[in-house]
Amino acid sequence: MIDSVYLALISTMDREITNIQEHLADGSAKSFDEYRHLCGVVKGLTIAIGHIKDLQQINEEENEYGD
Repeated sequence: MIDSVYLALISTMDREITNIQEHLADGSAKSFDEYRHLCGVVKGLTIAIGHIKDLQQINEEENEYGD
């Protein structure tokens, strides 16, 4: 069950990153400030995904070793 939560979070964040990247690739950012903001959102989501993957690995190790 926990694995499905991790996967759902990562999948949702990946979709959001893809949506933003497509928006930026289209040149749809109305200003440099909007461009910078969206780049920051992508960076934040990428960091969050890394933290989620770290937690997932810790959880798997704890389950494996019974701690």
